[in-house]
Amino acid sequence: MSGMNQWMEAQQKWNGEKKELEKALSDVTSPGEGEFEDTTCLDHNGLVCRSDKLERSSVGVASHSFNNAMELVKVVNPKIEFLVEGIHYLKYVENEVLVSPP
Repeated sequence: MSGMNQWMEAQQKWNGEKKELEKALSDVTSPGEGEFEDTTCLDHNGLVCRSDKLERSSVGVASHSFNNAMELVKVVNPKIEFLVEGIHYLKYVENEVLVSPP
């Protein structure tokens, strides 16, 4: 076998191995079922940032929902004057007292 034939066979072998490795890498980094593409390859810092962002948006949604519920109660009961001072969506009632979370 000539040097050129050996080189061509080696090149074909490497190309085949390269395709297999690229496919394996694609399988590992592609989104799984129920995953979004932009979250599949996050490192620890990326996951922490994503978690913080989701937490902030969740707090915003909770706050909006709470305020909306308060407005609905006021509209449905227009003759009742509600005292809403001190009420916060993170507070809860314990022994008939509003308590802030620790």
